Amino acid sequence: MLSPPDGFTEADLVSALATHWGVTADSVTYRALGFGSHHWQVGADWFATVDESPDFTRLSSALRTAMDVPVAIAPVPTRTGEPLARTGDFAVTLYPYVDGESFDFGDFRDPAHRQATLDMVVDVHHTPPAHALTDDFTAPVPAPIDDAGPYSRPAARLLAEHAPALARLRARHQELAATVDPSRLVLTHGEPHPGNTMLTAGGWRLIDWDTALIAPPERDLWHLATPETLAAYEAATGVQPLPDLLELYRIGWDLNDLAEVAHDFSRPHTGTLNDDENWAILQDVVARL
Repeated sequence: MLSPPDGFTEADLVSALATHWGVTADSVTYRALGFGSHHWQVGADWFATVDESPDFTRLSSALRTAMDVPVAIAPVPTRTGEPLARTGDFAVTLYPYVDGESFDFGDFRDPAHRQATLDMVVDVHHTPPAHALTDDFTAPVPAPIDDAGPYSRPAARLLAEHAPALARLRARHQELAATVDPSRLVLTHGEPHPGNTMLTAGGWRLIDWDTALIAPPERDLWHLATPETLAAYEAATGVQPLPDLLELYRIGWDLNDLAEVAHDFSRPHTGTLNDDENWAILQDVVARL
């Protein structure tokens, strides 16, 4: 996220690290990275993330799953062996600080970067899903937006103007979800785009395991989908990617974005950098309709 969360201070973070991990934070520095979780560098050795009002069961299951995946940068267990610590409505997760080359959300740097990510996805899909939950193949419906800040009314108007197109999109999502074959389910990362990859001294790694689920392989593959990568996946696994399920997860990504933005704009907000980014996401998704 681009700015720190309301209601959670650096003092809260320092206290959580000491209580749940026995880590003394000599310094904490907020890092405006990604969009979803809040991030802090903790001294020279640690990296912490904070999620606001998550589904704690789902998040804990996903993060525990990362501990079983060799290509993951996995969380450090708490003193009681948990992948996260709950502090009120916030989830705190601690990671080792890993030096390496990071990438932005968007296009892969080059074909080698895409291939390296595909190789990691294949490794993930071959990992036994010991802890992950299973995708329920539902797409959230944007909740009504209360007048809670500067973007509430514009967002509500925009969603109302495009309600018929959104209804058709949700219907298409349900139609495609009904075609899923349960025998094809594997462990999936959920968001293996360039921004969730790192090139470290130990090789390529996948980060941000918050959305790991048992699901069809297309949940990961749509992020990588070119004729070459899909053919390479089939050659490596013997599993042929299905166009309908690639479409399912492309649609699901947009529907989830819309629901999350509607949720944020129905809560009190003041026009922070995070709010500006949410508005840009909403406009981008609607433009694709």
